[in-house]
Amino acid sequence: MNRVLHLIVCLLGFAAATRAQGTYWEEIPAPYGGDGTLTRTENGILYAQSNEIQNWIYRSDDDGEHWQKLPHEGPYVIGSTGRFFKKDGTLWYWSDNEGETWTVFVNANLINKLLELPGGVLVGYNSDYFYRSVDAGLTWEQTSDYLQQDDRNLQNMRITPFGGLLAEATAFAGDSTRFFYRSTDEGQTWQRLELPYGFSRLFIAPSGTLFANTGDAMYRSVDDGEHFDFVDSLKIGKEQMTALASGRLLAIASQQLYFSDDDGLNWLPLNVKFDQWLFQPIPPLDDGSIFSTILETLFKSGDGGEDWQLPSDGMRQGNILSMRVLSDSVYFASTQAGLWKTNDGGEHWSCLLKNKTYQNEGSFEVVSTGGIVAVQDDRLFWSATGDAPFDDITPSDDLGTSINKVYVNPLNDHLFINTLEGLERSENYGQQWLVPDPGFYLSALGFHPSGRLIGVRNNSNIVISDNNGDSWTTVPVVPVLALGSIMIAPDGTAYVVAILNNNTVVFLKSENAGDSWTQVAGDIGNIQIWTGKLLDVAANGHIFRNDGNKNLFRSVNGGATWQSMPDIPNNPNDLPLTVNIYISPQQHLYVNTQGLGNYKTVAPVSLGAYINGHVRRDADAECSTQDAQDPLRNWIIEAEGGYDYYTVTDVDGGYVFFVDTGSYTVSAHPPSPLIWALCDSTSMVSADSLFATDTVDFAASAIVDCPLMSVDVVIPLLRRCFDNTVFIEYCNLGSEQADSAYVDVMLDPYLSFVSSGQLHDDLGNNTYRFYLGNVESGECGQYSLVAKVNCDSTVLGQTHCVVAHGFPDTLCSQVPNWSGAEIVARATCQDTSVIFELHNNGPAISQPLDYIIIEDDVVLMQGNKTYTPDESLALDVPANGHTWRIESKQEPGHPFSSIALAFSEGCGGFATLGFINQFSVDAFTPSWDQECVQNTGSYDPNDKQGFPLGYSAEHFIDPGQEIEYLIRFQNTGTDTAFTVVIIDTLSAWLDPASLRPGASSHPYTWNLSGQGVIRFQNTGTDTAFTVVVIDTLSAWLDPASLRPGASSHPYTWSLNGLGAIRFSFENKLLPDSNINEAASQGFDGFRIAQRPGVPIGAQIFNKADIYFDFNEPVVTNETWHTVGVKSSVGTHGPYENGRQPLVTVAPNPMAEMALFELNGGPFRGHRLTLLDAFGRQIREVELNGKQFLFRRDTLPSGAYFYRLEDAKGNWQDGGVLILK
Repeated sequence: MNRVLHLIVCLLGFAAATRAQGTYWEEIPAPYGGDGTLTRTENGILYAQSNEIQNWIYRSDDDGEHWQKLPHEGPYVIGSTGRFFKKDGTLWYWSDNEGETWTVFVNANLINKLLELPGGVLVGYNSDYFYRSVDAGLTWEQTSDYLQQDDRNLQNMRITPFGGLLAEATAFAGDSTRFFYRSTDEGQTWQRLELPYGFSRLFIAPSGTLFANTGDAMYRSVDDGEHFDFVDSLKIGKEQMTALASGRLLAIASQQLYFSDDDGLNWLPLNVKFDQWLFQPIPPLDDGSIFSTILETLFKSGDGGEDWQLPSDGMRQGNILSMRVLSDSVYFASTQAGLWKTNDGGEHWSCLLKNKTYQNEGSFEVVSTGGIVAVQDDRLFWSATGDAPFDDITPSDDLGTSINKVYVNPLNDHLFINTLEGLERSENYGQQWLVPDPGFYLSALGFHPSGRLIGVRNNSNIVISDNNGDSWTTVPVVPVLALGSIMIAPDGTAYVVAILNNNTVVFLKSENAGDSWTQVAGDIGNIQIWTGKLLDVAANGHIFRNDGNKNLFRSVNGGATWQSMPDIPNNPNDLPLTVNIYISPQQHLYVNTQGLGNYKTVAPVSLGAYINGHVRRDADAECSTQDAQDPLRNWIIEAEGGYDYYTVTDVDGGYVFFVDTGSYTVSAHPPSPLIWALCDSTSMVSADSLFATDTVDFAASAIVDCPLMSVDVVIPLLRRCFDNTVFIEYCNLGSEQADSAYVDVMLDPYLSFVSSGQLHDDLGNNTYRFYLGNVESGECGQYSLVAKVNCDSTVLGQTHCVVAHGFPDTLCSQVPNWSGAEIVARATCQDTSVIFELHNNGPAISQPLDYIIIEDDVVLMQGNKTYTPDESLALDVPANGHTWRIESKQEPGHPFSSIALAFSEGCGGFATLGFINQFSVDAFTPSWDQECVQNTGSYDPNDKQGFPLGYSAEHFIDPGQEIEYLIRFQNTGTDTAFTVVIIDTLSAWLDPASLRPGASSHPYTWNLSGQGVIRFQNTGTDTAFTVVVIDTLSAWLDPASLRPGASSHPYTWSLNGLGAIRFSFENKLLPDSNINEAASQGFDGFRIAQRPGVPIGAQIFNKADIYFDFNEPVVTNETWHTVGVKSSVGTHGPYENGRQPLVTVAPNPMAEMALFELNGGPFRGHRLTLLDAFGRQIREVELNGKQFLFRRDTLPSGAYFYRLEDAKGNWQDGGVLILK
């Protein structure tokens, strides 16, 4: 007993010391290596910018032999002079001291992307034009309008090693050609190259010869792209061609290096074989050396590509694919470059085996004597000492070309591996091999302490053997689509990850050595069952798992429920893939990530305390009894302390946390606060004792006993003259069943209903009623309809709205603190006027309520009115083709809405477009939802939108405004995408607790974990193999308010603490757009609220990285919103009907600079005069060219008047410029 007490005292002291360090994880230095994109400056310095999640930057002053990591992370544009560039919001900055300090130099509204050429020449572009600057970005000259002519967005622009500048336009679905733009004179002029759609890889040789590759063949052009001739059937990928200083061309195709000495007419193989190498986009060094990247490692060759060295001294980015921990200082690790060993906790590594291809990397095991057996390429190697050299012990039957894994029985060190003959066994470290049952293979193998072998056959059957694998017996399990790896816990409990026939991912567990298996309660959400080591069990029986992505979970109840674990530190986004987790003999948890390094817990994971409880419905709805019985499932529970933990209640309403010792605030978040009330929403817990348990139960009562339907409309895309899909999601938020529920959908007049699989009636006037039947309390569902955008009656860019109204739609009891007054807004286009009406639909008189009228994005009128029951206020504005909007404050205390709104676009013509979604289009009533989308012609298929868009150039939204995000993706490549990963960084202003699940095109499940990551997983049978969407929330947004919206495929979702949302669509195929244009597309969406107390002026940025399989990401546009209030100051004077301002000023209000642009032509000797509020002239400048960048310099904040005169002194335009 004294020894036990002494141990507990020691553990308590260790836990206190750990808390004092204020960290949960410590980083393990990685093996040497890492990849990145190289830039070589004019003075010979090499920079390597990491392609991993964290944009580390390394510098080499000796041609890449040694590297130094810079203290500041990118991503940056690194120029030829060594100057760094970055875009932050709406401004570009440069740094001439490697990111230490920054200077603003141009507005990003003018220049979206830029490059710096030798000599400091800058070349950039926006959505319409190419630009060039020769004075470090102070002034810009427009050099080409090809992008505007071709209606194209650029996918990338790069400095080619031998051919000047090359820009590639985004290819749209249905295109027959691809657009490239080339400049050979530093961006002064541009040449358009219009190539066949399949020519997606373009290389320019030093001679000027163009090479285009389709993935199946090489083509060659000697006339600047006018004609291409077939050269060879080489299957060459992107960045797989380069040239030597001698003029010899090199190309990588089918794991072979080829060369040509006649400018690409004929190609011969070199005696060099490797897989998926990429040449670096820089010319040869002065000594002729070239660089390439393979296996996430930078290589260098000084002999024309025949021999390659690893110049990685100083780079420590080797991604560990597999790891074996012998102690907390000695472990083995494999990377894609080879097998490594460390004896000092990762401070120093020695390379034991080098790998050449992606085949079989990461498969090795350590035997009980310290020896090691490893698969590298297509061979099996053995070392009795655990160090080099190794002996080749490959079975004579050969391993074949598939991925093979070697297994070691820890009881007797017998080796097992699949060969072409079958599962083979060696009892003497590979000296002899036996094939007990030819043709018998296993996809997974585990070893039970009893001596029994437990395996997975054909990915779907569990088999057992009691005679060392000589014979096998199949044991029954529930029907499954697939089984993953087997994990045997220290107590003999066996676990296997399974995908059931309904695509649900679960754990199966056996407590009798595999004789029988039971399903562990609860769906574990997204998990990549064939990726790495996903599961381990600590000595205390706690199960740890990752999800094949970033999220880490612990279960203290055998997998019934899962809690999030603290996130990996220094993670700016979310991680596409977490490879492995391990429990060391000392009970530390080790984590290998891809792109974020390797970590272990500072303290053993067996140290901590428990917090558990239940959420139940109160029996008498008065919080006066202690016997609440009915469990409430899927409520979010939060434990806020040194680390924030989230979990979701199970089917019994239960939850459990295992946390670091400390004080925590435990709170429950109801799905709808309008329906449910908590007797006590938060409780304080002091979990100061190791292994102690604190219980926090929550009782909830229904505020009203009635159904309440909510609806959500999502329109991913509206293409003119095409059929488009509209998704409608519904839920019963009420506490009672909704009998005979239905949804009325009102289509925009310019949309034509085509079809729907949901039972429906046509009510006339483009309104359709969809019948849902009985909907239980808490039940959700979704359906879709197809509508076509009319051709002849619409204009490109016009906005179309779809409104859904769910029934029943009323609360069945009086709402406290609400008079009953309800303001409804309407807008009607009548001849020469837009008529606005504000009407009180309620039975009570309203309080005085403010209203405003907005033309486009300028507040032109405001007022205040008190409404008697059924009273209306009518206001009219001219039908001048502008977008008009009215907003009224809602009656205080209204249970749902805070404003009443209506708008009109296109009344009197279409003078302005695109303003509707700059503001909210929805009045926030659950039973009503309105979605508005601009129609498109050609479009970028990979993009992100945030609604409302925000008004003015700074995208202002109101404080507290909820944001709805929509991410669209499409495979526009030339092959099927098996995996799609979307990483989306969300602002820290968003609140994870506001997250709520929404619509999907198929059924889905959901769970919440971590401190800010939502994860969606595909649970259907549609056509994308794996789609993972990761979206990291802004710090200003409230995760608790998040409500995922409609999606193109089924999914599950989870939320973690860095504000990263992950959407996953598992086990799908996403065909390329050439094969199946419709099936190549997908989307996901969600809603989320701002955190309380977001300050005025806070900016919420959001963008997404979309990964198709293992290719480089496609980066979406970045959305941004600025929290602010509408100004009643118009920035233009009054105009006659239909007349637009001659000058566009953006942003206005401005901070440091604003762009003046003359609509209809360039400035030609125009004079711009700036006056202060007293009419005193402050500044005067002559304008020439298409645009003028106004710099604030030292001007104080305030409103200024500007006047524009032509060269003859005639007044042209004027307005107000606001300086913040």
